Amino acid sequence: MGPPVHYCKVSSQQEEGRLLEEQLREWIDQDVRLQDIAILSARTGDSSSIDCMSSDIKKILVDLTVDNVGSPPRDRIVTARISDFKGLERAFVALTDLDCLEDSPACLAAMYVGMTRAHAGLWLPVSKEFAPLLKKWQESVLPTLVKDKQENG
Repeated sequence: MGPPVHYCKVSSQQEEGRLLEEQLREWIDQDVRLQDIAILSARTGDSSSIDCMSSDIKKILVDLTVDNVGSPPRDRIVTARISDFKGLERAFVALTDLDCLEDSPACLAAMYVGMTRAHAGLWLPVSKEFAPLLKKWQESVLPTLVKDKQENG
């Protein structure tokens, strides 16, 4: 069984950023170490809900790079594109910018990677645009993929 998933209804990128910030603060208030949290974005462009967060939260974020992938700073929350986080894990993961995903094998693979990176908690924003696709994936493919991962370790 995977970690608990917190689905959060969002209506805009700004609201997603605000609610993401609230979730990060909640985890921090629960004494989750910054190094145990990752924010993974489905968006490959410049614009992200991360941009909508306050400067005091942004200052504790660090982008995952080739130089720090082996030892990211312990006093920072790692941010990365979902595709760049394959093979890596954190206790708590927040997925962002899922509204850019389409009904394609590549996007389904990204969603699978994103949803299987967390050990203790997963935060997932759901916009009205993304909700039908998520429902389709949840009813068909994702349960099988996640079950296979759990059985095969």
